[in-house]
Amino acid sequence: MKEATLSRRTFLKRTAAGVGATSAVVLISACSGPECGGADNLSRGELSVRKSVNYTEKSASADTSCSNCAMFGSVEGQHCGNCEFLTGPVNQLGLCDNWSETG
Repeated sequence: MKEATLSRRTFLKRTAAGVGATSAVVLISACSGPECGGADNLSRGELSVRKSVNYTEKSASADTSCSNCAMFGSVEGQHCGNCEFLTGPVNQLGLCDNWSETG
């Protein structure tokens, strides 16, 4: 029976391919946008209010999102901020029925 040998070049190529594939998965998952707090960190009451105003973590339109709502207060360097209506962290890319134009 022939013994399998692995050259240094083949080993390095396979290792680089594995690291590249892992990096791609991490980057793709990061691009989906962060969730702020998540449902596990909110009370039933907070979740109920968010549901009643159809809050979503990602608006379908860049023109109407929490980041340009009059009730949103951003936190520098964070994707999450505060809302005058909703309690708990709010995603700047999110949207709810209470959106109000700034200005």
